[in-house]
Amino acid sequence: MVVGISFVFLPVVINSVNPVVNNTPYATAQIQQFLVQHPQSVAFAQAHAPLLAAIKANQSVVDAVSANPSAANVAAALNALALPTSPSSSSTRPNCRPWSSPIRRKLNYLSANQAHLNKLQQGLAKSPDQWKRWFWVDFGGMVLFIPLIFLTKGRWSPRRAKEDADEHERAVAAELARIASEGARCPRHPADPLGCGIITR
Repeated sequence: MVVGISFVFLPVVINSVNPVVNNTPYATAQIQQFLVQHPQSVAFAQAHAPLLAAIKANQSVVDAVSANPSAANVAAALNALALPTSPSSSSTRPNCRPWSSPIRRKLNYLSANQAHLNKLQQGLAKSPDQWKRWFWVDFGGMVLFIPLIFLTKGRWSPRRAKEDADEHERAVAAELARIASEGARCPRHPADPLGCGIITR
């Protein structure tokens, strides 16, 4: 009963298990490596999610800027992406160019699965403290139940338990033999001495 009840309350105390387990498949090895290698790109993608969606919808315009960052191509990209910065601004061009590289595919994946990855990160952040809390629950259970060990009846040794079982079998055999011998001397049931013994008892 104690173990069953503890498993019922385990998801309540450690509610980060389901988010971590359910969303871990979205954090592939390539994505984890990408997060480590390109933290600035990931931070920019998180801060400019609408821009990422606009770039994905106007990819041909962004590719044109990457191939030829002329004033006309930059102006067309800024207009398509609805950026307030002027075409001649040098601060805009570095923001446009990374989206045309292979990094773009991973950033698009992060954008499409942002909700799952956020739940995974939140679960991983909460998990250590929650498991630590559950450890102290387990420790309290040990402190409570260790003294009760000495009140538990029964054999703790398999050898001693087998000796008890053998002794019980011998006692049963001796009792059956005694009943049979008493029934054999019963004059009322000569054909069923065992039954006579049981009836007389």
